[in-house]
Amino acid sequence: MDTFHVSNDCAVGLLKGAALILGKMPQENVAEGLKQLCAIQLTPLSQIVHTADLLRDGSKGDPTVWLDRLAAIFRNLNPIVTNGHTHPCQSLVEDVWPLLSSACTKYQNDVRITERCCRCIRFTIRCVGKQSAPILQPLVKQMVQLYEVHHHSCFLYLGSILVDEYGTEEGCIQGLLEMLHAFCAPTFRLLEEADGLRNHPDTIDDLFRLCTRFIQRAPVAFLRSSALKYILNCAMVACTIDHRDANVSVMKFLLCPPSLFFVTTI
Repeated sequence: MDTFHVSNDCAVGLLKGAALILGKMPQENVAEGLKQLCAIQLTPLSQIVHTADLLRDGSKGDPTVWLDRLAAIFRNLNPIVTNGHTHPCQSLVEDVWPLLSSACTKYQNDVRITERCCRCIRFTIRCVGKQSAPILQPLVKQMVQLYEVHHHSCFLYLGSILVDEYGTEEGCIQGLLEMLHAFCAPTFRLLEEADGLRNHPDTIDDLFRLCTRFIQRAPVAFLRSSALKYILNCAMVACTIDHRDANVSVMKFLLCPPSLFFVTTI
């Protein structure tokens, strides 16, 4: 593709089209086609992640170029999968995960690259749904560890995706709640700093998107959580923030019927 000297935006568009077509092919052809399509992106990404070369934004040595291309493939690949059958992309998602995990670790200090890693992981999970279960535990462990150190709010957003996918699975609820509790402590410390609410609207937005997902997917477990009181207190303060997206997320959370009941009892 790069022999045509097209821009990265054009390349992403071409991959989007290729993925849409691939998704319409017979299921037995999807896995091999996806493997070939992704290999073109994974090879240079692997070389970048496993070398110490300096980054140049937007160049072929920038991992976001390849992360965006991978994200475009998984976002637009929607093969028809019959209930009870293995998703044709499951195996590749498991194969891709170690490289994405390594990228998250290597570039953990760079919020721009970390956000693109999370975005790519998000679309791989959305692609295969609950069949991404084998990567769930290591993913959550890494998210919690990196968020504790760097407070990138994209991990909160990615957490909301996991709750959306797995929040109705009885065997996953406790682990997801533990993820929430692990996120809460560093988040509250960040927001309690001087001008913390004003300086971190993305964190507020993503935190309450995560909490709203819990209410939608696992309301009973969430409302029994030891963190609920602190989350509600935070929401009551954060609802005054002058930031559209953050304010919308907080109010959406507060106006959910279960939350509204508890708010009136505080």
